[in-house]
Amino acid sequence: MTNEIIKEKRWIIPPLISGEADSALEKFPPILRQILFNRGFATDADARAFLNAKPNFNTDPFQMTDMRKAVERIQLAIQKDEQIAIYGDYDVDGVTSTALLVDALKNKCQCDWLHSESL
Repeated sequence: MTNEIIKEKRWIIPPLISGEADSALEKFPPILRQILFNRGFATDADARAFLNAKPNFNTDPFQMTDMRKAVERIQLAIQKDEQIAIYGDYDVDGVTSTALLVDALKNKCQCDWLHSESL
């Protein structure tokens, strides 16, 4: 990294929590109070609503394109005792989902996890 690039970077340090917000959020640990304040939550009700939020997206996997086809194909492979190869990428959600799928299928069928540097 060159000095020019480093000079362009600036830390933005948020202000310390106000006394009013600190009192309003007193039921939370001090570090969490500061984090909540930094995110714009200065009342107990707002903080609790944020921390107890429900996802606002559909969590039904069958809303994904061709999910039913994929499930049916996996079920057919299990019935026919076919070998199933699972491919996954190397980011956090890819490794996690691949590991979960292998773990779920390993007792049901012949399931291989292909590890290749070229993927």
